[in-house]
Amino acid sequence: MTRQSNTPGDDFDGTLAVLFHPVQAFCERMLGDRHEGEDAAQQTFLQAYRAWDRFRGQATRKTWIFRIAANVCARDLESRRRLPSETMELPEETAGEDTNPAARLLSEEQSQAVDKTLQELSPAHRMVLVLFCLEELSHMEIAELLACPEGTVWSRLHHARRAFAERFQQHGIPCRTKEQS
Repeated sequence: MTRQSNTPGDDFDGTLAVLFHPVQAFCERMLGDRHEGEDAAQQTFLQAYRAWDRFRGQATRKTWIFRIAANVCARDLESRRRLPSETMELPEETAGEDTNPAARLLSEEQSQAVDKTLQELSPAHRMVLVLFCLEELSHMEIAELLACPEGTVWSRLHHARRAFAERFQQHGIPCRTKEQS
């Protein structure tokens, strides 16, 4: 499955090796299920492979691939709304260290509360928080990925942090926001 690019180190296999686990973790967080996250990550890289030669270079490969992942997740979440209402359960298995950066820093209970709280947020809030806090994308990269102004990213992030903090505290775990520092 090797696709070469004119830019050294910008081949598909190398990109897949570097970005697969971050994209999978992103998809798992967005969809709330390990197996659906794996499927979405595979779908993301299949779409990227098919469009590899059409990449225009207007964004970084990382941003481009995360944009594909965001679209795959958005379509999945939209199709869930069209289906009869089902309870979205959190995965019973915990993700490994490589796919869940929050687990390295938090206790198991806190990690589960983070996952549950993320699933309670709107998809737009969940996406901006996951991209910024867990995937460590810059405001500018998120703006490119979401095709919106950088100011909109700042605003969404502010509202998402507030919503997250309120819901997280409802799970009985104190959450300190920057305003409270």
